[in-house]
Amino acid sequence: ARNSVNKTRSFHEVKEEMQCQTAHMLPLALVSTVVLVTLFSAGEVDGQSCYAQGACCYTAYTTALRYQMGSSTSSYDCNCGGWWGGCDTCYSTSYHSTSEYYVQSYQQYSCCSGYSGNTCSDINECSGSHGCEHKCHNTVGSYYCTCNSGWVLLSDGRNCQVSIEVTTTQDTYVLTDGGTAVVNCSATGGVAPTNMTFHTPTGVLLTDTGSHGPGDRFYLGSTTLTQLNTSDSPLYQAWHTLTISGAAFEDSGTYTCSAANGTVEDTAGFDIFVEGIIEVSDAVIVKYNQTAEMECLALVFSTESSTVTWWWREGTGNSTQVVSEGGTVISTEVLGPDQLKSVLSIEVVDTTHDGVYVCVVSTGYNKLTADLLLLLEKEHPHTPVNLTASGIGPTWLTLEWTAIFVEHKPIEKYIIAQKSPSAYDRNITLENDKQGMPSLSIRHNISSDMLPFTNYSFSVRACNHIGCSDESKPVPVTTLQDLPTEPLSFSAVETQSTSVSLQWKEPAMPNGIIVHYHIDYKP
Repeated sequence: ARNSVNKTRSFHEVKEEMQCQTAHMLPLALVSTVVLVTLFSAGEVDGQSCYAQGACCYTAYTTALRYQMGSSTSSYDCNCGGWWGGCDTCYSTSYHSTSEYYVQSYQQYSCCSGYSGNTCSDINECSGSHGCEHKCHNTVGSYYCTCNSGWVLLSDGRNCQVSIEVTTTQDTYVLTDGGTAVVNCSATGGVAPTNMTFHTPTGVLLTDTGSHGPGDRFYLGSTTLTQLNTSDSPLYQAWHTLTISGAAFEDSGTYTCSAANGTVEDTAGFDIFVEGIIEVSDAVIVKYNQTAEMECLALVFSTESSTVTWWWREGTGNSTQVVSEGGTVISTEVLGPDQLKSVLSIEVVDTTHDGVYVCVVSTGYNKLTADLLLLLEKEHPHTPVNLTASGIGPTWLTLEWTAIFVEHKPIEKYIIAQKSPSAYDRNITLENDKQGMPSLSIRHNISSDMLPFTNYSFSVRACNHIGCSDESKPVPVTTLQDLPTEPLSFSAVETQSTSVSLQWKEPAMPNGIIVHYHIDYKP
């Protein structure tokens, strides 16, 4: 015979766990007037408690009664049957052979809310008066209401109201400075949405097709309306497009798209963030062997996902990544939630550092770049040495000197100074067509604007756009003699029968020392 006393939990514990309604104890018709004891315990039906199944709750009672049976022997079992023994009153009687008494016990069950019948079957609330305005959905032990497409359930859980839902294709648009964003905004509802609008972060209302906002960077498209296919009721969707072209840093912020249909409205926000390098060093000009620093300040959407690298490019050649080593140090710091500052420092600058440096900021959304020019401050060249003159003629000679070449002291030209106490002075400019070459000898022929038999002094300077060197040590030169020009004012001043007196003046250009005059005559 089944015995419910084997459970150790008390009746009160079982009742508390089940949180069910307490069943009423049925009256028991006693055959005897002697009641020995009444016990309360949690029962078990076919090895499963009603609490575990969740559909049937019960209160179990075991009452021990002494009945005089005489010499008769009788016993019976009650097979409750149905679901977990059903929810009827179930009796179990056993006979003890050691005495002439038998014990009778019974249990009483009742169904939880949402169940009914002897087997506690689920009640389909949706088959009757359920109170749902649109749709009723039955569940085990309960039910709930929903609304047709484009409608929303009110707080009473039964009635529906027309709804509108506004969304954008993205929550965040991350652009580069000067970039473009196309924002598609949709409004969906059971009634056709109307009055779709965009607002800028500064509150500018965009309502018409055309350009708006600062710098005419905002363009608002027309609204399109579509009816969607649904299984219950009409559903409408409207689309509106905002284009931001040539975005600037001041365009960053939270924008809104709004729409209404009748008495309800909805708004969706979206963020525009414009990234870019907002500040770089001007062209850095540094002296030879000095320290150079270049800075790059970037505005980024997320400093955590952003990295900075530096690259060096000479002229139009390929770029080489700059790394922190030796006297070169790269340091990057976060100045705020959206600002990064990177500094490239070169401790000792020489001619190998000349060129264009590129700051590259990779943000995860965009690749931002900025060029910085590093110029080694040039110095005027060294003074040429070993100036000599050779091949001297009446009006020509050859000058030769040694140029001292240093990379940060380039030579762009030479200036030859020609001086004479008896003739005019002049400077002769000679462009250097051998820039970049090591120290070498320079030859230059002078074959014009010189006078024969004239004392000259020659010196040379090396020059670039910074300035010129000092003059070299001068070299004196006297040109060779040349034929003199004709004598001047030649005339006969006295004539005799056998003689004549002649006179003339010295040639204007003696071109040397006149040692004699030669007079020709004919009879």
